[in-house]
Amino acid sequence: GLLVSSIGSVLSGFGCSSDAMLVLAHDVTLEEDRAMAFGLFQAATNLIAFVFYGFPALLTIMLRVVPNPSISLWLYYQFSLSVAFFLVVVAIRLPPTAESDGRQSAREVQHDPAPQLDLESLPSEPQTGNVKDTAQGDQQHSDGQASVVCRHMRMLANLPIVSELLMVLKDPVLAYVLLTGSLLAFSGDLVFDIGSQFFRDELDLLGDGEMSEERLEQNQLISVLTTLPAEILIIPGAMLVGSLGQRLGSLRLLKILIPISGICTASGVIMALAPSYWLVPVVCIAQNYAALAGNIPLKHLVAQVAPEGRVGEAMGTLGMLGQAVGFVANAATAAITPMLLSCMRKPLWIYYVVCGVLALVAMLPVRYIVLPVAEDKLESTHCTTDATDSVSRPGTPRTPNTPFSVNQEASLP
Repeated sequence: GLLVSSIGSVLSGFGCSSDAMLVLAHDVTLEEDRAMAFGLFQAATNLIAFVFYGFPALLTIMLRVVPNPSISLWLYYQFSLSVAFFLVVVAIRLPPTAESDGRQSAREVQHDPAPQLDLESLPSEPQTGNVKDTAQGDQQHSDGQASVVCRHMRMLANLPIVSELLMVLKDPVLAYVLLTGSLLAFSGDLVFDIGSQFFRDELDLLGDGEMSEERLEQNQLISVLTTLPAEILIIPGAMLVGSLGQRLGSLRLLKILIPISGICTASGVIMALAPSYWLVPVVCIAQNYAALAGNIPLKHLVAQVAPEGRVGEAMGTLGMLGQAVGFVANAATAAITPMLLSCMRKPLWIYYVVCGVLALVAMLPVRYIVLPVAEDKLESTHCTTDATDSVSRPGTPRTPNTPFSVNQEASLP
C-alpha cells in the first residue's frame, strides 16, 4: 500500500509541478488580462484548498463534529475528490478560437523535417577509371552521411528534457527568469521543510517518549494554525498582486516583491524571540505572502518570455527546476540540521535569516531581464496600427508596462 501511494504521488507530481491547469487558464484568457488571471488562479487555488481540505480538518480536529474519523474515511474522501477532478477536466470545452490558436501554435513550433537523401541522384556504380565521377560519388556519399547525422541530432534535440534545456540555453532572458524562480523556490522550500519542527521546538512540544493526550491536542492545534489562517488570508493578497501585475507589469512588480519576500521570509525569526501560539499563524501567513513573488508575477514572466507556442514547455521547465531545487533543499536540511543541533539549542531560526538573504539574492538575475519583444506585442495589441497615431502626443506619456488602448488614444484631442 505504501509503494502504491508513493507511485501515485510521483505520477500526480508531474501534473502539479508542470502547472498544467495554469497553462490552460493562460491559453483561454485574453492577453491583456493574463497578469490578473494568474493572481486570480492562485487565489482560487487557495480557496479550493480551504473548502475541500481546511474546512473538513476544522470540523474534525477543532470542532469535533466528526470526532476521530478513520483513515479509510479520509482515503475514500480523497479518492472522491480525485474522481471529481477528472470529471471536471473532461467536461472542459475550450472556445473555438483558443483551440485554433493552440493548433496553430503547435504547427509553428514544429521543427523542419530533416533533409532527405535523394537516392536517385546517386550513381549506382562509380565508373572505373573515371576520376571525376568517383570524386562526385564520394561527395554525394559524404553529404548523405551528414544528412543522417543531422537527422539523428534533430531527434536528440526533440527528446524530453533535452528540448527544454536547449530552449533555455537559446534564450538568456528565459534563463534569468528561471534562475530567479529557482532562488525564490530554494529559500521557500528550506523554511517549509523545517517549519513544523521549528514551531514545535520553540513551543517545547517535541517531548521524548510517548505523547500524552494533552500534547497530542497541542500538536493538532499547531497543524491547524499552520494551514487554515494562511490559506484564507492569502486569497486577498493573491488577488491584489494579480491586479498590481496588470497595472504595473509583472517585471516591475517582481522587482518590488522580491525585497518584500526576503523580509517576510526572515520574519520567522520572531517566533524564536517570543514563542507563542498566536505567532504561528502570523509566521505562516508571512511565508505564504513571501511565496507570491514566485507564484504570480514570475510565472507570468515565464509565459511572456517563452517562445511562441511553447508556454507549456517553459512552465514545465520551471516546475522541473522547482522539483530539483526542492530535492536539494531537503538534502541540505537533512545534512545541516543535525550539525546545528549538536552546536546550539533551538537553532532552526537560523534558516529563516539565511533564506531571507537568499531571496534578496534573486534581485541579481532580475536586473538582466528585459522584455522588448513582450512589450512590443502588448503595444501592438493595445495601440492602433496607424503609424502617425502610434507616437505619443504631448501630455500623454506612455510607459512600456502600461500601454494605452485604442479607445484611450482615440479620445486624445
